[in-house]
Amino acid sequence: MKCIPTGEEKERLGIVFKKEHLADTVTVYLEDTGVFVVLPVKRVRKLQHQ
Repeated sequence: MKCIPTGEEKERLGIVFKKEHLADTVTVYLEDTGVFVVLPVKRVRKLQHQ
């Protein structure tokens, strides 16, 4: 999936680790940096379940 991390403008590839429905956030593992980030769902371009 593609996401736009907070504080950045370009999209990055990541893997959804966990989705919090009540908080409307998604924990994403960024493949290029190896870091987990928590993003609002609206900053995630496309969710793909694997």
